[in-house]
Order: sequence, then structure tokens, then C-alpha cells
Amino acid sequence: MEAYILMVVCLAAWGATVFLFKFLMKDSEYAFVIGSIAGLVIAAAAGGAYYQHLAAPSL
Repeated sequence: MEAYILMVVCLAAWGATVFLFKFLMKDSEYAFVIGSIAGLVIAAAAGGAYYQHLAAPSL
């Protein structure tokens, strides 16, 4: 179950970043490319943070 939550977190981070770049940039093609690259970095960071959260011992 945790893997599906991780996928949703990463997909949401990527989608939000692409939407933000499309909203902020005038040229739609470059906005998608740059937004996708930035979104992948942010999605990897969000996924890593969520994985660390799952790996942390519960108190």
C-alpha cells in the first residue's frame, strides 16, 4: 500500500510543477519541458522524503 501512496505523492509533485511552469511561462512547449525536468527533481525529493518517513522508527 505504501508504494502506491509513494507513486501518488511523486505524480502529484510532478503534475503540480508542470502546471506551475505552464502557468508562469509564455511558451507552452518550453514550459512543459522545463516543468517536467524540475518536476522530476521535486518528485524525487518528495519520494525520498516520504520513503525516509516510512523508514523512520515510530515512537
